[in-house]
Amino acid sequence: MTTTPSFPEFESWPRRARAAALHAVSLAHSAITCSRGWCADSPLRRVQLQGQLDQAKTEIALLREELRIKDGRMSRIEPHRRPFYPPTARMTILELKAARAWNLPQTARAFLLETETVAAWMKRLGDPADDLVQLSAPVNKFPQLVGHLFAVFKRQPSSQELRACLGRAMGRGRAKPKHLISDRGAQFDCHGFTKWAKRKKVRLRYGAVGKYGSIAIIERFIRSLISPFRQQAQASSRRPGCHVGTRAVRRETRTHNRETQPQ
Repeated sequence: MTTTPSFPEFESWPRRARAAALHAVSLAHSAITCSRGWCADSPLRRVQLQGQLDQAKTEIALLREELRIKDGRMSRIEPHRRPFYPPTARMTILELKAARAWNLPQTARAFLLETETVAAWMKRLGDPADDLVQLSAPVNKFPQLVGHLFAVFKRQPSSQELRACLGRAMGRGRAKPKHLISDRGAQFDCHGFTKWAKRKKVRLRYGAVGKYGSIAIIERFIRSLISPFRQQAQASSRRPGCHVGTRAVRRETRTHNRETQPQ
């Protein structure tokens, strides 16, 4: 018969419980840091990646907890008493809505807004005289628009986000294409995208890997899109105080050019 070990009881234990909880969390953080250091120093790439993945998951969980606490505090304030978002923040919210393929209620819940408020922002996007929603920097020329898009698309969209975006486009246009032309990117060449296209009765056409010109229409469109901004970036580089964002766009342009050159 097993017996439960007994621990000495301290009269002051209830008063020290909260401090003990904080010390336990600190010790756990120290132990995890040591383990991640061992992963980082490992000669095995798989172990290094596992350590980085664990760190990223922990960071995401901590950030979500921070957001939960902040949102909980703000949600206790009546909607008409909450601080207003500035015009540039409203535009950023709409960009996140599009990037994450959210609908109006999802966007409203994420930013503690009313659905009607987000819908009103969307309706007033086309009015140039309306300053309710504004970009972070003036965009008066096409190259400036391309530069803004480079700043928005900091990561490639997932296959689920692409399917949601295409589904909304088909729904609004009340039509669907017969073919979809793309490269062999992970977002397109996967089971989820293939199953979605089959359900929509859309045929997929992939470009040949490493073969220049296999999807010439798409490649030409991308070249036409970035060509004006490349010229502006080259002109800006000759002036002192070239902006960091401009240099970053030039690097992205050079990377794309190398990938599309014939092998």
